[in-house]
Amino acid sequence: MKTYEIKLDIPYDLVLGMKITEDQVLSKIKEEIAVSFYRHKYLSFGKARELAELSKQNFSKLLKECGVQRHYEKEDLREDIEFANEN
Repeated sequence: MKTYEIKLDIPYDLVLGMKITEDQVLSKIKEEIAVSFYRHKYLSFGKARELAELSKQNFSKLLKECGVQRHYEKEDLREDIEFANEN
């Protein structure tokens, strides 16, 4: 899969001030971006979940924890149909 690389400089003292381990920083940033992009309808559920690198169940749980309502649109239906046809 082709990827798009983004470089993000974060001051080390901010990383140390986070209530997560240094090993969790990248995954948490991806999750936060995925939730935000889903909330603002920039990404479908499936694509946001893919960005967050979470299962459907875990991404649904994350959305709930963040107070984000699940919206179901044509793109979500198409992805569900493709998934069902693959299995």
